[in-house]
Amino acid sequence: MCACAVLAGQAGADVSCTASLNPEASVAEQAYCVLGQPAYVVASMDVPTSKVVRCTWKLIAHGVSSKGNAKDFKMLAGRYVQRRVDTSAPVAFTNDVTQKLNNKLKKKAVQNKLTGTVTAGDLQVTVKAKPYEGGKDKTTVVFSATIYLAPPTNIPFMVVDISGGPTATNYPVTVLASQPPLNEEYKSTKIALRNVGAGSFAMGSPTNELGRDSDEGPQHTVTFTSSYYLSVYEITQAQYRNVMGGNPAYFTNGVQGARRPVEQVSWDAIRGGGWPGNTPTNGSFVDVLRRKTGIVFDLPTEAQWEYACRAGTTNAWNNNTGITNVTSDANLNKLGRYWENGGYKYSTNLAQGAHAVVGSYEQNRWGFYDMHGNVREWCLDWYANYGGDATEPIGPDLGLLHVQRGGSWYDYAEDCRSANRASALPATSDYRTGFRIAAPGNQ
Repeated sequence: MCACAVLAGQAGADVSCTASLNPEASVAEQAYCVLGQPAYVVASMDVPTSKVVRCTWKLIAHGVSSKGNAKDFKMLAGRYVQRRVDTSAPVAFTNDVTQKLNNKLKKKAVQNKLTGTVTAGDLQVTVKAKPYEGGKDKTTVVFSATIYLAPPTNIPFMVVDISGGPTATNYPVTVLASQPPLNEEYKSTKIALRNVGAGSFAMGSPTNELGRDSDEGPQHTVTFTSSYYLSVYEITQAQYRNVMGGNPAYFTNGVQGARRPVEQVSWDAIRGGGWPGNTPTNGSFVDVLRRKTGIVFDLPTEAQWEYACRAGTTNAWNNNTGITNVTSDANLNKLGRYWENGGYKYSTNLAQGAHAVVGSYEQNRWGFYDMHGNVREWCLDWYANYGGDATEPIGPDLGLLHVQRGGSWYDYAEDCRSANRASALPATSDYRTGFRIAAPGNQ
């Protein structure tokens, strides 16, 4: 067996991966590093007897520019040879990659005529190792780890101060040049929204994705020509109470409940009014926010939701891993609350809460939390089958059901995938469904 670990950005931020000794066998894992900080690559290989191990390696950066262009750049390459002397411990291949990724990406971007500043990217580490014995190379083992660049902090954030409660005449809004410290007040008295830049993505799922439903296709390209804001967390019970003066949630559970997502809220209560259009029902959550801030808040469209959820990934989960089991999936366990990891299956007292405090699981690559599981989230669109490629789609003009996304604590793994779609009548309220809010990016 072969094992590799990638340390990214800071000590201890590591992942491990393994590969068998089958020809060209490979696996991939992921970690986070910060653009502009050093990355450290550590690989090791177990061999049964004393041999020479030859390792060659390369780093590939996948950069995305501010104009949405993408390109793979070969970063570094090297070779390492070491004789194994102790069979009880693996032979280690180590290289400290001290080049600043930001500068390197920008340099390569210029050389490859990729216009615009690199705003995101992956560092793909690939190591090929050959045990060497008796003058002959043995089977090549290939293993890799992808280091995702951590969500950048130097992008606009909008902060809505709702600490004045439901009787306040206005809610101050601040647009910050970088991410604020997302402490507990951002789960109660403030709402933080992150700017999502323009770009394109493949919406829907491929035909071979495990757990796929037919309404997730055909995959089609969706383009955003302008940015928008989306709340980092699902709206919590405390935030809802500060705006509306009440808490409709089923799972209240005291102080902990206040930081859990609000549920038992209908599309009508959140927004209501005509859609497509700009007329939310008077007294709805969206209407109150609009009147007290002057910002055109709304629910996200289905395309906005999936674009932000995926954050540049293409697999079932937004850490770019695939689904391995339709019921219980180890990759999903890291990302959100669902039936099998603390959700309905393990809730012996549902009145005490089945969903989790927002932000309890890993953020995605753009800094959004709980987009897999916890509670389903209402979207603006009427539910309908997909059409073809589109620019900033808003769904059909009329319909019966509104779209819900993300799955919940009550759902199996397959229902929490990035592409999965659900729907309900706009007057529906249940303890599986909540929401997050969006706003135009030109604030």
